[in-house]
Amino acid sequence: MILLPKYSCFFPNNLAREKARQRVLKYPPESFESYNDWFFFIHIDPVQRFIHAFGMYVGLYFFFMIVIDWGPRSFYYYPLGVFFFYGLGVVSHAIFDKGTAKSHPKFFLSTLPIVIKFNLLTTFGQYDSELRKFIK
Repeated sequence: MILLPKYSCFFPNNLAREKARQRVLKYPPESFESYNDWFFFIHIDPVQRFIHAFGMYVGLYFFFMIVIDWGPRSFYYYPLGVFFFYGLGVVSHAIFDKGTAKSHPKFFLSTLPIVIKFNLLTTFGQYDSELRKFIK
């Protein structure tokens, strides 16, 4: 059985958003052993993780295009890469939990490896087993 938040859905309604917001507010970063543990917790919704993973892959595409297609157009690839790699995740938090679960920008570098990890776990269907380990 896959662990899913009760109100997880692709197009969240107001009730789903409010439940996600309440879940995040009930367990702030201070209630975890580390900020990274909280960061893992706020990404338990599989739809939201799918959006994060999608953004990471599209963002990486644009970052690679800077190198591959170096020239006048490469100037436009960087903001597109940043938007998809990072911005799409921020947008998904605004949609799914009214922005309560977005991490503070000062933790960007420390959470970047975790974002990549849970995006890869999501891509390859391993997130649920890691979530079970985390819960224990």
